[in-house]
Amino acid sequence: MILFSFSSCAQKGFKIYALKYAMLKEPPAIANWVEGGPEDQSIPVSFHFWLFKTLEGKNILVGAGCRIDLQNAIDFGLTDFERPDSVLMRLCVSPNAISDIIVSHPHWDNIDGLPLFPNANVWIQKEDYQYYTG
Repeated sequence: MILFSFSSCAQKGFKIYALKYAMLKEPPAIANWVEGGPEDQSIPVSFHFWLFKTLEGKNILVGAGCRIDLQNAIDFGLTDFERPDSVLMRLCVSPNAISDIIVSHPHWDNIDGLPLFPNANVWIQKEDYQYYTG
């Protein structure tokens, strides 16, 4: 599902898409996500990643999502799941056409989908990479 789309009309423009690939099965209390938020009200939580399509033909992701068979995804209670590569195919973007992936933070829901995009260059902060690879 496309949550958001934006086009830049600049000479070196691009299109941005916010792409939803899952929902949290049980909406948590707002207080779980917002300090001082109400305990008796819940909020639906969606999982998404971003696609930047450049005029030069690059397809850049921010985040790679995850796969549903990941134990963290099962334990966390993801529902309404669609593999991130399948979400892109609905925009006629092949997983092989992803040129770059920017890892904003190395959580499971942001990096487990990296193998779905075999041709992508992965960009991650040096400190994060060193922490997770030893």
